[in-house]
Amino acid sequence: MKVVKSLKDAGEIPKLCIALGNFDGLHLGHQQLISGVVNEANKINGTSAVLTFFPHPAKVISPEKVTRYLINDERKLNLLKQYGIKLVIQLPFTQEFADIQAEAFIKELNEAIQLAHLVIGFNYTFGRGGAGDWRLLEKLSKEYKFSLQVIPPVIVNDILISSTAIRTALLEGNISVASQLLGRPPLIEGEVESGNKFGRKLGFPTANIKLVDNILLPKRGVYLARVVQDNCQYFGLLNIGLRPTLTNTLSPVAEVHILKFDNNIYGQWLEVYLLEKLRDEKKFANPDQLVNQIKIDISSAWEIIAQKY
Repeated sequence: MKVVKSLKDAGEIPKLCIALGNFDGLHLGHQQLISGVVNEANKINGTSAVLTFFPHPAKVISPEKVTRYLINDERKLNLLKQYGIKLVIQLPFTQEFADIQAEAFIKELNEAIQLAHLVIGFNYTFGRGGAGDWRLLEKLSKEYKFSLQVIPPVIVNDILISSTAIRTALLEGNISVASQLLGRPPLIEGEVESGNKFGRKLGFPTANIKLVDNILLPKRGVYLARVVQDNCQYFGLLNIGLRPTLTNTLSPVAEVHILKFDNNIYGQWLEVYLLEKLRDEKKFANPDQLVNQIKIDISSAWEIIAQKY
C-alpha cells in the first residue's frame, strides 16, 4: 500500500476508486465504504484508494475541543491495507483547506487525479461549512464523468453505527456494543514502560502501557482482555484508572496483568484487545482488600474464558 501526502503525487495513477472520509475507528460503516471502492476497483481494473485528512478536521475547525480518537494513525493505515486499499491520499488539513468551497474542492480533485469512482457515507459533508454532500456530488459526477456510490446507514442491533456511538459505548464501559459497531474488539496499544512495581509487590505484576494523549480510553475499571505480545496471545486483566487505593494518579493509567506470564517485556509493544468489563474502578480501605478483589477478578476471568474463549 502506498501513502501520499498530496493530490499531485497520485496524479499519474489511472482509474482511481476513492472512499472519502476521516475513518476514525474504521468501524463497520467505514468498512462498507472500503468494500465499495475495492469491489469497483476490481471490476474496472482500477486502484482502490482512500482520501483522508491529517490532522482530523475537528482539531482545526474546533481547536478548543479536546478530540479523542478511536485508533492511532499507524493502526488506521495497517487496517486499510488489511481491508484491501492500495493507495492512501492523506491531505494536510489546515484552516485554509477548511475554507475551500465544496464545489471548488471536487473541481480541484478532478483536475489533479484520474477519478473514476467515488464512495461516501450517506451523511458525509465536506467543503466550507460542510456545504457539500451526496446531492452536490451526484450533480458533479455527471459533469466530471465519475461514478458515485452513497453508502446507506449501517445499523446493528438498532444502533446507527458511527464513531460517536462507539465513543459513547466505550465511555460507558459497554465493550459488547463497541465491539459490535467496530467489527472487532476495541484496542489499547503502546510500549511497556517502567512503573512503580506496586502490582508486583502485591503479587500481581502488571505491564504499564505508555498511553498516547489523544486516544480515547474506556470507562475506568477492570476488563478482561486478549494481549498480543511478539505475535503470541495471552489473556489478561486490564486496569484503566487512577489507582485510588495505592497512588491516586492525576490522569488514568492502563496496566495489564497478563495471566500465566512473568517475562520481562519493558520497552516492548503490547496490543490489548478489550473483551468485556469485569467491574468499575473502586477504592479499597487497604492493599489487602485490593489483593482479595484481584483474586476474585482473576477467578471471574478464568470462568469467562472457560465459557466463551
